[in-house]
Amino acid sequence: MTERMHHGKYKNIVGVVAGNGGIGSHIARVGTRVGWIPILFGADTQNIPLRKMISVDGGVGEVYRGFIPSVANGTSRVLTPEEYTTVRSWYETKTRNPWRFMTDETTLASYIQSTDELDMRSRLLYSSPKAQAQEVINALVPQDIRIDYTIVKANEKELLRSHLNTILESGRHVTLRTCYTPDRRGRTPWVVLTTQNQVMQFLDNPDFSWKYGGYGSWIPDPELTEVLVGAIPKDKLSEDPDVQSQHGSWTLTCTESGEIILQVRPHTAQLRGHEEAEVDDLVTYRLRPDASDPHALRIVEAESGEHLADDERAQAIALQTAQTILSWWRTYDIPERMAAAAEMYQPPAYSIPVLEGQTRVGESPWCLVYGMKIDKME
Repeated sequence: MTERMHHGKYKNIVGVVAGNGGIGSHIARVGTRVGWIPILFGADTQNIPLRKMISVDGGVGEVYRGFIPSVANGTSRVLTPEEYTTVRSWYETKTRNPWRFMTDETTLASYIQSTDELDMRSRLLYSSPKAQAQEVINALVPQDIRIDYTIVKANEKELLRSHLNTILESGRHVTLRTCYTPDRRGRTPWVVLTTQNQVMQFLDNPDFSWKYGGYGSWIPDPELTEVLVGAIPKDKLSEDPDVQSQHGSWTLTCTESGEIILQVRPHTAQLRGHEEAEVDDLVTYRLRPDASDPHALRIVEAESGEHLADDERAQAIALQTAQTILSWWRTYDIPERMAAAAEMYQPPAYSIPVLEGQTRVGESPWCLVYGMKIDKME
């Protein structure tokens, strides 16, 4: 379905009802750009009849059997057509960049000015849209709260080697993500390296054993233009089940209605896990600006999936994430930074930016931004 949406083949799509996925998932962000249609997640799809008429209320999140007629606007005398046009223009202004309605306009203006300059610079420096976007993320998200990614030209092998060894010497692990021109949607080659011997093997051994091969198998592709070098916390991508269960992945979304939603999936650092997550595997926080302090954020509702109700570690991961983001909100001007990104990457060409990150509890706790989900729609 997302492929059809990407190519504009959605004129016959009037609603989306899904059993899996979260509000920060790819299909959710793509779906919001289709138009004024209801999009529901976490539905009990097994009880929805196939090839039968249903009615979907996106406002309350309900699915009804059969057809419920709606009244054409203007004829119900709630709003005249002229009033409706005015209200819709207000709504579209808000939905284009809902992050903006959480911001201080003076602070936001300075971020927008800096992103305009950054956009021009990133296009001069890098070829791929992925590397250009990473340059923007590096500038918009403070280094104190994000995983550090350095952009290296793909053919600069020795510079790449130097970065990799320096990161490992600091006690962190390394991940490499590939950037192509033109951009390639979906999965692209990547690798995680944990020792200097692995670095040497990856760069110099043509038979490097990894599902995507080594550097020698990557570099012949002329469309590979940059590589993102990530200095990730030690063991973030460990395959040890106990270590992985200490981690969680999260997304922070501002909906078109202006609601802030934090969704946490405990026990995995993989953000792709949000794409197929069941509602029972997620902890969802609904957040709002604090009425007593408009510069602060507060939790108004917290809901744990049934699979996590008695899971103390899952609750600890979710709570640590929520508390960290609440502390970041004004300390680091989170809404202004996200609003500036939304002004730079505007609909309908792009979906509204989502902040995404990872958390770990236990002896070495941390919570960091991984990046921004900025889906290109055209």
